[in-house]
Amino acid sequence: MKSRSLFAGMALCLVVLVAVALWQGAPRPAPPTPTPTADLRDIFTVFEGIASADIQALRVDDPQSDRDLILERTPDGQWRLAGYDDDTLDQLIAENIARTVAFMPFVEVVPALPLERYADYGLTPEMFWLQIQAILKDGRELTIGIGAAAAIPEGGYFAVVDDRPDVYVLNRGAVDFLYIYLLQVQDF
Repeated sequence: MKSRSLFAGMALCLVVLVAVALWQGAPRPAPPTPTPTADLRDIFTVFEGIASADIQALRVDDPQSDRDLILERTPDGQWRLAGYDDDTLDQLIAENIARTVAFMPFVEVVPALPLERYADYGLTPEMFWLQIQAILKDGRELTIGIGAAAAIPEGGYFAVVDDRPDVYVLNRGAVDFLYIYLLQVQDF
């Protein structure tokens, strides 16, 4: 009787092992292929698909004063401060300024406003407190006019971009970063 029980137990173990081996060797469906998504920097950036390497020249300007920061690329790809012959410009700072312009983040988009309401947001040319212009290597020009501060918890500034009908609320940190370097332009 013991040999029958032992035989039945061994046969049962063999059947279980064969079943596990067959299950492990069975073909599995291929895992789903991830679909490519846009660059995450493009999700909430004003200029989609633009990198700092695409920028040939840029200008950050305070229209209320005579202060402006103009950077241009030299033929060897380095940044230089327009109007200065020396190479005292910190390339890391210049590249960070270009990246900030290229990847200018926004917090939200306000649907198109009637032109008569632009003054309520500081978005008329005579009310801009900061203007950003970039010339790309392919000749395109990008412009941002920055107006009043937006009353939102994360902070931001109302802005118009190129000739788009929508009004953007730009990330405050990015705009303030550019403004700080504009104020320090004589120290470069």
